[in-house]
Amino acid sequence: MLAALTAIVLAGAPSIGAGAEVFTARIAKDPARWSILLKSANGAAIRTEVLQRPPLRRWVFSIQGKTLAAVVEREGQWYAWQPAFQVQERSGPPWGITLELPTLYVALATSSLQVVTPALARLAKTESIEEGGRVRLAFELTGERRRLAEALLIESASLPKTSWALVKPLERLVEEGQILEAEADTGLVRRAGEALEVDSFEWLDKVDDDEFEVGQAESSIFSPARSDDVVLIGLCGAWRPGHPACEGDPHLLDTRTGATQRVRVPMGGAIGGSLSPDRKAAFVSVQIGGSMQLLEVALDTGKVRSPWAKALSGANVMFPRVSPDGKRIAVTVMGGSSVLESGLWLVDRKTGRVKQASKPMDQAFQSWLPDGSGFILLVRKEEEKRVCRLGLDQEVTELFEGDNPALLGSERILYKDVKTSNWWTRKLNGSDPQQFGDGLAGFFAPAVAPDGKRAVFMKRLGESGDVRPYLVKSHGKTANATAIPTRAGLFSWPAF
Repeated sequence: MLAALTAIVLAGAPSIGAGAEVFTARIAKDPARWSILLKSANGAAIRTEVLQRPPLRRWVFSIQGKTLAAVVEREGQWYAWQPAFQVQERSGPPWGITLELPTLYVALATSSLQVVTPALARLAKTESIEEGGRVRLAFELTGERRRLAEALLIESASLPKTSWALVKPLERLVEEGQILEAEADTGLVRRAGEALEVDSFEWLDKVDDDEFEVGQAESSIFSPARSDDVVLIGLCGAWRPGHPACEGDPHLLDTRTGATQRVRVPMGGAIGGSLSPDRKAAFVSVQIGGSMQLLEVALDTGKVRSPWAKALSGANVMFPRVSPDGKRIAVTVMGGSSVLESGLWLVDRKTGRVKQASKPMDQAFQSWLPDGSGFILLVRKEEEKRVCRLGLDQEVTELFEGDNPALLGSERILYKDVKTSNWWTRKLNGSDPQQFGDGLAGFFAPAVAPDGKRAVFMKRLGESGDVRPYLVKSHGKTANATAIPTRAGLFSWPAF
């Protein structure tokens, strides 16, 4: 009888009842165990087993039965054990643990149980009964998320047939919307789209203390001697030479000692942007609800601010750059006539108000001018790469041909010559070209300190794929590069 009702759209009230509120109240205080599968587009799945006796909690992450890491939360501290890397550490406040695989932060962020309330169920465009007493809810994709998904589908038409399997989930998302499957009696979400599944859950009578035991662990608290020696940088700690590249997670890097500390973003899928002038906050882009959103994260506590969330709701916000006075944030908002185009927007750090600073165009590498009157940036037109100046009145002035521009102090522009790939500098009006040191051949992705006397460049070592950060000190026309003594892993995109 129940099977016959599968996929029948209900015309009456939602099937999710008051049991959802009861479950929500109980999961906050009672012992329980559950398991979640987080699936990637390539078919790999991370299993997260969660055991709780509030306020104690333990997570164990594994792939195909092999344990990757275990994390325990107790007494305001997080402890991590990573057997594959022989690492055991204590982070202090939550989310400061350095997990070698950045994907584990996503698994950690999605490990809490979600519950559909009757009010949320009423927002679904369709609702149906599934086998096993579950309710299937479809929520329509709207606004910027739908526009971006449709644009990506158009662009994907040129992909080879071998990649079409990766496009199918996106097609279903546009056609069907976001799908949730929940238990009718409790509202517990058992499946979210094709990526997440709660495959087991049970209440427990008791949980012994030894389930949350932690051994001796080294503290990962980050204490640089000088805050202006610190850069924001991406790090994938699990990477080793010869392995495929992996996405990094935002970390702080002491350019003198090579010590690292994860920025305490309370979720996974984060991309670094920049540090505030007082070195007390990091601005990062984080995937939330299907789009990239801007967060301000306090470096000492991990406290998150996002007063602009409503104004930028649904937009894909990337590459935040803080103004010299620390009052505004320039962000790239993806979207235009093609997926390569984006607009630059200004966000008031205090009020959250936003203002458009450029029309959509193929742009990158924005640097604030020293007086905050505009930007130096790269604009791409077909095959040409032009270093340009953008005023706050949205007027674009082409300066010269070049790539990857960055402001060098208050008077010059650092850029890569498109013909030789060596590094040069020019005055802010585009005149007086001078080679930077010996040209720093093979270096890329510069992050320049506000004083213009130091920069962190990246350099690829040999054919292994290893990329390491170098500290470059400039004195007039000379520039000396020294490798920063970092830990193992793959580093990317530094920012002062």
